[in-house]
Amino acid sequence: MNQQPKSFYVIASIALIWNLIGVFQYLSMAYMSAETFNSLEESMQNYISNEPVWVTAAFALAIFSASIASIGLLLRKAWSHPVFVFSAVCVIAQNIYSFFIQKDLELKSQNSIGSLFILGVALFLIFYSKRLRTIN
Repeated sequence: MNQQPKSFYVIASIALIWNLIGVFQYLSMAYMSAETFNSLEESMQNYISNEPVWVTAAFALAIFSASIASIGLLLRKAWSHPVFVFSAVCVIAQNIYSFFIQKDLELKSQNSIGSLFILGVALFLIFYSKRLRTIN
């Protein structure tokens, strides 16, 4: 078994923490109380109310699969790479809806940058896990 550099454990741990934060965000959205929902801006309420099931499913699949892949990455499992690829495809599906299909929420530059950053992290994890796969 190849010895991984210390940076591997730092990056893999950060990836796991990042994705677990995403799981928390998903669960917060999925189980949002009526009071919290009513406190949101009207445009956000419309966005959430009109979001198709497939977008919610893409969000759930993206974040849960990325979390599982992060655990696999920490364990140096080759299967983490295709799971990260699957997660990124789900992130892309979400972004297609958010940027090109939905009409309820005007995407502000901060939201756009956040979405692109998430996609960037997903792509980084694909390439990082692929590189480690070829080393092992």
